[in-house]
Amino acid sequence: DLKEAPLAHCMKRLTLRKNRPARETVHDDAERCLHQQLSTIMRNIRELESDLSRVQKKEDNLKRLKRDLDEDLQDKADAKDLDTRLLTTTVPEEALRTQTPVQKVKPTYKSPFKTTNRLTKPPGPSIYAQFRPRTAM
Repeated sequence: DLKEAPLAHCMKRLTLRKNRPARETVHDDAERCLHQQLSTIMRNIRELESDLSRVQKKEDNLKRLKRDLDEDLQDKADAKDLDTRLLTTTVPEEALRTQTPVQKVKPTYKSPFKTTNRLTKPPGPSIYAQFRPRTAM
């Protein structure tokens, strides 16, 4: 792993310094720089892991959105195919010639209301008479 190589190198140098004989163990600028380098590497690793987590969440969200769009696209393609088939479907002429027209069926019950086939004027004044304009005489 790319992030582990610098960390391992820094840890190895710190371990070598700790394994020195006691009289050569000093806290000099080189050791302080190694500790600073170690903390910088650790901070960078945490930031990279945080960034990686954030990018993975975004990737998962994009994959979900792509899946939803693919499903929507398939639904629209299916609907288009169905519409196309319905528009291009024709009834053969032979089927039209062999069909019998719908016959009227007379009701089998007797209506209690008197029915007439001609329009009759209702008795009395029209209910709309009040709205008709009056002519001057």
